[in-house]
Amino acid sequence: MRFNIIGKLVLLLLPLFVFAENAEIAMVIIEDADKDNYSSAVKTCEDYKIQYDQITIPKDGYKDNIENLFYENVNGNLQPKYSVLVFPNGRVSYKDGKTWTSAITDAQWDQIEGYARNNDVRLVFLNEYPSTATGTKLYKACDGSDCKFDLTHKVIADEQNLPLGDTVNSVNLVVNENIYHVPAAIDPTQGMEVIPVMYFSPAEPDYPEQTVAAVTVNKNGAKLIAFYMAFGEWSKESSALNVVWLSWATGKDLKHLNGGSYDSNGALQDAASGDVKSNSLEIVFVTLATLFTILATLF
Repeated sequence: MRFNIIGKLVLLLLPLFVFAENAEIAMVIIEDADKDNYSSAVKTCEDYKIQYDQITIPKDGYKDNIENLFYENVNGNLQPKYSVLVFPNGRVSYKDGKTWTSAITDAQWDQIEGYARNNDVRLVFLNEYPSTATGTKLYKACDGSDCKFDLTHKVIADEQNLPLGDTVNSVNLVVNENIYHVPAAIDPTQGMEVIPVMYFSPAEPDYPEQTVAAVTVNKNGAKLIAFYMAFGEWSKESSALNVVWLSWATGKDLKHLNGGSYDSNGALQDAASGDVKSNSLEIVFVTLATLFTILATLF
């Protein structure tokens, strides 16, 4: 009798375990970062009750060994802690005088890419700048005030290569002077497969044709996505695109990330309209319903 009760209890508690899983996403930010640099990604995760860990990198360098991205399982073997590493401010950079510097060294970036390559972990770069790191360059070479990174462009997705691409194209996302964005071009780099997955529409006369807004990159097995635009908490475009990278990075629909019924298409459409719906009440309802079911079954 006692065994039957315990067995029933375990089965009935399974829905609650969904909400107690370890985070599979880590946000990697610079120490003392401006909140605007990462608040958009954090807000989306919190709105939809998606668990994440925050990894803070000091400006004088990342001193922890790459093994801190692993945990030891019951058999004593190392397992990767995360399946997604998100870099909300590009290369974890800070301004050192007049120069932007990454707090992560080239050797450590190689380690991170190795972690991704060997453990099927995906890397997400928001507010990235075109460079050889992603097989891209500026569409139009410029310097300082000559750069036109505040023009108005429609964001156009490649529906064949980007999850939710058809939904992105249906909701009319536009970036302008309110969101810093950098039109890019592909600059083939050996050892990389670079696929444009999102474009900026033309903006005459500086950008007479479509330019690259985001790419996916396969670097000898290390998979990443990079967006050449800032992500602002105030921007509905940013909120919508957060749903896109979540889908690409996890390979899951939103409802499978948080145990709710609100899917990625609906979330993207609502975010693009400025109407982000929190998943909190739904999760509370499911939790209470489960508890009532447990009590009714046991007593």
